[in-house]
This record gives sequence, structure tokens and C-alpha cells, in this order.
Amino acid sequence: MNDVITVKYAFNSGDLISSMCGFKKLYEDTKKKIKLYQYIDFPAFYYDGCIHPVKDDKGENVTMNMKQWQMLKPLLEVQDYIYSVEIFKGESVDIDLVETRDRRSITMPYGDLHFWNFFHTPEMQCDLSEKWIEIYGYNYPALIAETKGKIVINRTQRYFNPYINYYFLKQYENELLFAGTQKERDIFCQQYDLNIPLLQVDDFLVLAHVIYNAKFFIGNQSMCWHIADAMKVPRILEHCPQFPNTYPTGANGYAFLYQKGLELYFNNLNK
Repeated sequence: MNDVITVKYAFNSGDLISSMCGFKKLYEDTKKKIKLYQYIDFPAFYYDGCIHPVKDDKGENVTMNMKQWQMLKPLLEVQDYIYSVEIFKGESVDIDLVETRDRRSITMPYGDLHFWNFFHTPEMQCDLSEKWIEIYGYNYPALIAETKGKIVINRTQRYFNPYINYYFLKQYENELLFAGTQKERDIFCQQYDLNIPLLQVDDFLVLAHVIYNAKFFIGNQSMCWHIADAMKVPRILEHCPQFPNTYPTGANGYAFLYQKGLELYFNNLNK
């Protein structure tokens, strides 16, 4: 198809969100929309002790399973630079971003992950200070009325900072909302003696609406962080010292490595 650019991808939902800045750049430069092909059940390998919630039918770690893909699709499809998003079934493509993880010259797992794509496909390099995720079409008035102005927290059990604690949030419990899995929420609340409601959504377009309407967002290196970063909402990143490959891009973004930074940025945004 001459009116689209076809792209193959195989990795996690957060990595895909971070890649979309480059898709937007390709569209702006060529006026051709992106037809994305995503691998399903592509094997995932992580460091020892990492707890990864995305599994295949055999319980093995994968970068994207069908459930995750179905939840992610609505957010991808509303972007004006996306032509379609489909499951990869062996199609030939113009850009094969699976190669970014197969070449020894790529700096993974270190360095800014946006550049893993940029190094492979330099046409994708773009101004990361600009928004690349917009939310169109749906307003979810009841949910937004319930969650608007909350402080949204997401903390997964991989790529987090083990030297940080969140006990100081106890006094703000009524302002907080946890985005993630039930298990992630329960671990977080148990660990820091908190009782925070769990946000339940049908898909990640709804999640993006909630994050957009939040007072601000706190999260570790995860898909939720990348959605917040792509929309440039006020946001605080828990930086992973072992695998530091994610950083705030553009306005309203802060990152911390030490407890002092977390509490300083929280207090600055919670005014």
C-alpha cells in the first residue's frame, strides 16, 4: 500500500507507547499513516526477581498477550497518524522494529529507550517535548467525575526503585487512586500500610482519560508512565537504578532516584 507505512513491532505495551512519537514524526514528514503489525505472545526475558503480569496460555512471560493487546488497541486506533493496528501474521513491512533488540549496537537495557528506535530508524527521531498521544471521542463523564483531580499512582513489580518508600502517602489516602493490577495494588497497599481504591477500566483509552484528568501521576518505568509522559500531564517518575532507560520528556515531568526527590516533587505538585 503506497498510502501507508507498515511497521512490525514485538515488545511491551509501554515500549510501544514510547515508540509512537516516531510514528507521529513519520506521518508528519510523509503524510502517510502507520499500519502497525504487533507480535502476540513474543517471549519476554527479564532480570531475576522480576514479576511480570503478562503471560501466554502456558504461563510464560510474553511481551504482549491477546488480553493486553485488546485493551491497548482503542488507545492506538484513535491517534490521527495511525491507519490500523493488527496482529502480525508474517506480513512484509517497511520498517521492522523487532530488529532493534537483535543488534548488538543498541544500548539496551541502558540509555533512553526512545533512541533504540531512533538509532535503527533515524527517520523516527523527533522532538520528545511534544505530545504524541491525544485522547479523542470518549468522555466517560461518570468515571471522570469520580476520578477527576485524583493523584493516580502506578507501581509495577519490575523496573522499580527498591530504596524508596511511600509511607508518607498515608495522610493523602482520600486523594489517591491506584492504576494497575489487583495484585500490584494489594502489594503496594500492604507494603506501605495504605488503603487506596483500584481503578478498573475496560481498556487503556479509558485509562488515558483518567490519567489526563488527574491532578498528577506517579509511577515507575511502566506503560502507565509512558501514557502520562506522551500526554505531558504533570507526572513523577520512580527511576529504576538497575535499568535506567526511561526519563521524563518535555514539560511537567520529574524523575527521582532518592526519597528526597519523590517527596519534594509530590509536595510541589500537590498544591
